[in-house]
Order: sequence, then C-alpha cells, then structure tokens
Amino acid sequence: MGGWKIKDIAGSFSNVKRDIVKLSEKQAGILKNIKGLQSMLENSTTKDEFYDFIRELNDQFRKLEKHIATQEGLERLRKTLRTQISELETEIQARKVINKKLRTLDVLKEDTERLKQELNELASIEKKVLKIEKNYADSKGIEKRIK
Repeated sequence: MGGWKIKDIAGSFSNVKRDIVKLSEKQAGILKNIKGLQSMLENSTTKDEFYDFIRELNDQFRKLEKHIATQEGLERLRKTLRTQISELETEIQARKVINKKLRTLDVLKEDTERLKQELNELASIEKKVLKIEKNYADSKGIEKRIK
C-alpha cells in the first residue's frame, strides 16, 4: 500500500465530495447561462453575441467533461483504496494472531529454561546426595572393620 495513511484517504474522500459539490455548482451555472441565452434571444441578441456565448458554453462543457473524467478516475481510486484497506485490515488481524502466538512461545521458552535450570539443580543435588550416601556407607564400612 505504500505511504497511504487513513488521514490521506479521508482527505481524498473529502476532496471528492468537494469536487462533486463544485460540479453541481457548475451545472447550475450552465443552466443559468442557458436561461440567460434564452433571455438574450428574447431581447434580440446579435449574431456575434450569440456565437460568443456558444463558444463560452462549449468551453464550459469541455471543462465539465474533463471534470467528470477526473471524478471517474477518483471513483476508481476510491474503490482501489477500499480494497487495499480491506486487505491491510486482514493482514493486521493475521499479524495480531501471529504476535499473540509468539508471546505464548516466549512464555513457553522461559518456562522451559526455568525447568532446565531446576533439573540441573536437582541433578547437582542428586550427585551430592549420592556422594553423601557413599561417604556414609564408607564410614559404616570403616566402623564395622574397626569393631
């Protein structure tokens, strides 16, 4: 997904909304111009004024067409971003599960290390007990010989 952030995405959606409002305003302006044309025709406009108005209207339609093409591109981008956000949310959930399992493994590793240490201590104690038993047996053997 790159550098997209939720804040950037929200800003993009806000821009799309603003562009749609501007488009509506432009449409209202075009309608007003058409009504103005009608009024001008009723007031017997000159041929040059009429052609100037038609050229201006044509320019506005071209701008509107470009704006609509931009809006369609933004809509495709919005759909792509929604898909990518959904995929990221799925990946984040998977990573949370993995992290939880890793924490469990860390705890198990710590427990294993602690148990190994305890086993080593028990083995050391066992050696000491065997040594004491041997010394005790040797001392009993010496006592029997002495008697």
